[in-house]
Amino acid sequence: MGKLILLTSGKGGSGKSSITCGLGAALCRRERKVLMVDMDEGLRTLDLMLGLASQTLFDLSDVYNSRCSLASAVQSVGENGSVYSNLFLLPAPLKSGDVQGDSRLAELKHHMAQGYDYVLIDSPAGLDAGFMSAAAGVRDAVIVVTPDPVCVRIASAVRETLLKAGAENIRMLINKFSWDMLVRRTVFNIDEVIDETGIQLIGIVPYDKNVQQSASLGVPLEGCAAARAFDRIAARLDGEHISINERDL
Repeated sequence: MGKLILLTSGKGGSGKSSITCGLGAALCRRERKVLMVDMDEGLRTLDLMLGLASQTLFDLSDVYNSRCSLASAVQSVGENGSVYSNLFLLPAPLKSGDVQGDSRLAELKHHMAQGYDYVLIDSPAGLDAGFMSAAAGVRDAVIVVTPDPVCVRIASAVRETLLKAGAENIRMLINKFSWDMLVRRTVFNIDEVIDETGIQLIGIVPYDKNVQQSASLGVPLEGCAAARAFDRIAARLDGEHISINERDL
């Protein structure tokens, strides 16, 4: 069975959905079969960021409510023969409240993991019912944090909530790191973020304007500082021992 990983953040604007797309693409470049599941009901974005919005016929709620099969709802990001032909998306419902219930969702997620090396679950921001639904049945989680005081403080609350929900392996990913902002002391440094949250670090993604451009164009991120950071994080998730140092910044 493949690995289920929850991508989450207690605060909107952390770049969690961009992280999901970037990490999914990086794992696919490692020849892994990856399913990204958008669980932000009513606010789905991954289909737009991946250029699949016009192709969406079914979504997570259709699978959950047995209106279609998982295979019918899943969309391929890349064409056959391309490097991203093993990267897939299950879009979120456009309407909120269509997918509720921890036990059934947990069963569905484990069913998804039977056919993929990785299932990346993009959760809604915050700690409400949508977050709990996304966390149901998941043992591995990555908390996406920007190094500002508000996001760092909320990350600790997210960690505690995940532990209560049954998560066991929780890592932190620092996103949008900028040396310029650090010099101006408008953000925490890396050690301060780790000390404040108490969460083990899986990687750092630097601020990179190419991330937004990739999302706007609906194409996977490649050939830039952020993409290289995702490649290193994907390798760590795959079990490689790659130290975190200045090249991550």
